[in-house]
Amino acid sequence: MADAQNIAAQDEGGNPTLGRKVFFLSPSYALTEVIASLRSMEYEVYTIDNYRDAKNILIQNPDSICIVTIDSQMHLPMWAAFVASFNSQKDLGNIILGIFSERYRMESIQSAFDSAQLKAGITLYDDQHKLEDVLKNFVQQLERFGAKGRRAHVRVACALDKTAMMYWIETQNCMHQLKLLDISTVAAAVRLPRALSGRITKGMTLHGVTIVIASRQHTVDATVIALQQVRSETIAIMMINGPLAPKTLKSLRDYIFSTLQKQMLTSINGMYLDQEDYRVMADQLKLTKDLGATKAPAAAPAAEGENAEGETDEGEAAGSAGEGADAADAGDEKDAASAAGDGEGADAAEQSEDAAENADNTEGAAGKA
Repeated sequence: MADAQNIAAQDEGGNPTLGRKVFFLSPSYALTEVIASLRSMEYEVYTIDNYRDAKNILIQNPDSICIVTIDSQMHLPMWAAFVASFNSQKDLGNIILGIFSERYRMESIQSAFDSAQLKAGITLYDDQHKLEDVLKNFVQQLERFGAKGRRAHVRVACALDKTAMMYWIETQNCMHQLKLLDISTVAAAVRLPRALSGRITKGMTLHGVTIVIASRQHTVDATVIALQQVRSETIAIMMINGPLAPKTLKSLRDYIFSTLQKQMLTSINGMYLDQEDYRVMADQLKLTKDLGATKAPAAAPAAEGENAEGETDEGEAAGSAGEGADAADAGDEKDAASAAGDGEGADAAEQSEDAAENADNTEGAAGKA
């Protein structure tokens, strides 16, 4: 490996048209601002606090990108064993891995991960590399591997969020409640009540509609770009007319990514934690000793318990709206209208983070209760 800030494989091409999800595993506090910046650039970014949850999540998200922070929870040889284990698991072989560190020297990382396929490279945050350099490097990697794909904006399904609504005052004495099915910072899909059948048409602009998410209200104008019948329901795909006020934009974005994060955690509800002993694996692989560290790694996050899994009783309508919104985000009205009827389900519910044991306790990980 060359001694450089950006160590990455050549552009492989053939990136997914709908992009790739981006996961930051065990992110340090220093990455908080970087992750917020990537989300503001409309990359679909998630965080995984506990490394023992990582494989369960990544298996469900093939072709994703995972940036592993190696400064806490485990020592360097154990992290090297963790990364090496991806090569032996068929359902993890297509994950694009990268390394981030602010406590190890480049030569130490290169030595430990000499045989690893780090397609997303090694990124350092130290005296020679500022935070803006870190962000720039991540953006280059995400662009190289087509993280956005065709979609210009991240959307979230919210059909299961009973509080996510849109209200339209048609006349002084007539207000309509429209259920939000999904939303991005530029578009939304809603289920129209039967009373509005034929009264809302393609190209129509609804002035002063109120979007209610996370107990907050935002007034915007929205233009209908597509209508689609899904069984007995009418789904309207709307462009949110901008520019939005900074507070409204921030509120929408916060809701989108916090909901996506909850959905990610829900997806592993009830699964066993990764029980691999990476200290033993490191010894078996004869990986290098822990060199170049300035402090001992911190322990994994403590247990917080679990919530029940989410139900998907509104999956068909939510999925139909979501496919239409993908096309809407791309600005293609024709695609929005045709995609709205594809009908794939969407999950949304809450779950607390899984329990994690101390990284130095290598007698074996306990499963979830």
